[in-house]
Amino acid sequence: MKTSQRFMDIVCCEHSPGMRCEFCGRIHFGVDDEEYDELSEKQDKEPDKYIGHHDENGIAWGYIDGKIYVWNCPCDLAYRYEQWIWNNRNLICEYLKRRTKEALKQAEADAEMVEETINAPESSRRIIVS
Repeated sequence: MKTSQRFMDIVCCEHSPGMRCEFCGRIHFGVDDEEYDELSEKQDKEPDKYIGHHDENGIAWGYIDGKIYVWNCPCDLAYRYEQWIWNNRNLICEYLKRRTKEALKQAEADAEMVEETINAPESSRRIIVS
């Protein structure tokens, strides 16, 4: 299987002349890369390490789990992440629901504290550090 276009549209929103996939170490380069000729020669010697995108100006990339992932990299590590998210969507939704509920409760308490401070007489205002 392959990472979906939908997932990549969300993840890979940056573009550069060249980029290294931090999941597998492959170097991706496009025609706008300053080192295009040199990288093309390296690709001839090590075709699995240097990936030329000869018809593209920029290399699409983004961060997954804090690492740079390059769109259409042969390692396709993004597929594992996409599948994990989809296969655990119920767990993820429940987590987001509970965490959002807790955050909203804290935000409401903070708003109440701000409102009380604003409405308090100036002589009785004090800073509360917690």
